[in-house]
Amino acid sequence: MITSLLIASMLTIGSPVQVEWMGGYDTGWYDEKGSEIAAWHSESRRLFVVNGAEGIEILDLTNPEAPKRVKHLRKFGVNSCAVHGNLLAAAVASHSKMARGEIHFYDAVTLEPLGMVPGGYGPDMCTFTPDGRTLLVANEGEPTDDGMFDGPGSISIVDLSKGPAAATVREAGFEAFDTPAGALKESGVHLVMPEILPSQELEPEFITIDEAGRRAYVTLQENNAIAVIDIQAARVLTINPLGTKDHSKSGNGLDASDQDERIAIRTWPVHGLYQPDSVVCWNHDGRTILATANEGEARSTTDFREAARIRDLRNPLTGKLILDPEAFPVLEVWEDGISVEDLVEDDAMGRLKVSTRVGDLDGDGDFDRLFTFGSRSFSLWEARPDGTLVQFYDSGDLIERTVAEWMPKCFNCSHRSSPSRDSRSDDKGPEPEGLAIGMVGPRRLLFVGLERPGGVLTIDVTDPSTPELLDYAIRRDCSVDLDWDEDGDNIPDYLAAAGDLGPEGILFIPADKAPGDTPLLVVCNEISGTTSVFSIREQIRTTTHTQSESTLTGF
Repeated sequence: MITSLLIASMLTIGSPVQVEWMGGYDTGWYDEKGSEIAAWHSESRRLFVVNGAEGIEILDLTNPEAPKRVKHLRKFGVNSCAVHGNLLAAAVASHSKMARGEIHFYDAVTLEPLGMVPGGYGPDMCTFTPDGRTLLVANEGEPTDDGMFDGPGSISIVDLSKGPAAATVREAGFEAFDTPAGALKESGVHLVMPEILPSQELEPEFITIDEAGRRAYVTLQENNAIAVIDIQAARVLTINPLGTKDHSKSGNGLDASDQDERIAIRTWPVHGLYQPDSVVCWNHDGRTILATANEGEARSTTDFREAARIRDLRNPLTGKLILDPEAFPVLEVWEDGISVEDLVEDDAMGRLKVSTRVGDLDGDGDFDRLFTFGSRSFSLWEARPDGTLVQFYDSGDLIERTVAEWMPKCFNCSHRSSPSRDSRSDDKGPEPEGLAIGMVGPRRLLFVGLERPGGVLTIDVTDPSTPELLDYAIRRDCSVDLDWDEDGDNIPDYLAAAGDLGPEGILFIPADKAPGDTPLLVVCNEISGTTSVFSIREQIRTTTHTQSESTLTGF
């Protein structure tokens, strides 16, 4: 655990929970997706961890302070895994994006193969319904690097009611939304690829299933939307565009520059596409509540680049900014008469990356609005019975401000290099990515992983109308030199001292399923290749955060 550093003063926080690092396991694979997704088998006290370089690691978590590898399932191409009862499921991608993947089933105790069904293009995140009779898999359907082939995105719905050996699979695709032409884009879904059907461009990322096991909610990250799936019918009911976040409003600020040599969170005249990665849901007073981690993601192939810096949005002949003067009058007098040209300098918002494919609202060739990727926040939504979603909370600039106050050396830093404070401010900032939800005593807690700086925020969502930040647990020393060479020759010299880098998947293990009587939080870190185990304890504590950011304990 790291004792945190404040910018100028000390911060004392009383919290009903304490999140503390207990132990971890290091695969030895640096920047090779050595630890991505975890699944828990409580009976054997085993943790299944997807190691993108080798397959699935099986860790004995009998002693959470010292996880020990006991077995290894060598299966290349595994993107995700899930466990229900004694059944282990693995989503396995093909070596080629032009070929469909597979879904494999194993005995979680013996690792004996139990069956296999075909998957879609790029099978990724997988999850069981609460009763374990159905498995859902998000088939992302990413385009090839050259953009010449783009397999359709879909959801595989695997019926396991007769056992994995007799499993059958249906596929919920998006072909019904291909017509009428342009309708989905006009509704607000972010579709930007030229000459591609919506069913090809829509890319399922993450799945959560309601308490009754009837509906699934699937993030379409690049498309800034969430699809609602009728599981029994294997049909996409609706696709909900998520809209945008106005960063010009108070409380919605962001740091837009990586070259101003300071932390500067403030409002800017841009809008953020939410573009959530992970999503979780729960029932609250008869309502289905969703939480999303709004990471952001731009489109990119060899011949297509959606993102550009604001300073580069210029007429190639005149060199002038292509910003509509009527749509951006605020720029002309923004802060005591600062000009548009001054505002888009590198130390202002000029380096912020925005979409080049949207923003010309009246079709006259200039930008009436600027859209950046991700909203640097988490949001809460109510899922209505008619399939629509209503946002009722967004964390605004809470995430950036929390990291700035608690761990300023890690503020918007890179997960591959340090010192690198502020280096990601121009490009999605902290990138909230992984989510987990669970009950600790009477409290429902939401855990939010931050991909770039590292660490996990703990949010009390017992009353979802008034979320409360409780803690920021981070096992990283951002002062350690991570100026690594491409051959990785210096990796052993700094990796252990740097800590956890690049949190990806987060798993909550409730007290009644955990070894011992303490709920646990498992964090998979894809860059450092480490899997960390945190305890979550109920207690009233007073923690003083002092200027000792580089002090690491528990290593």
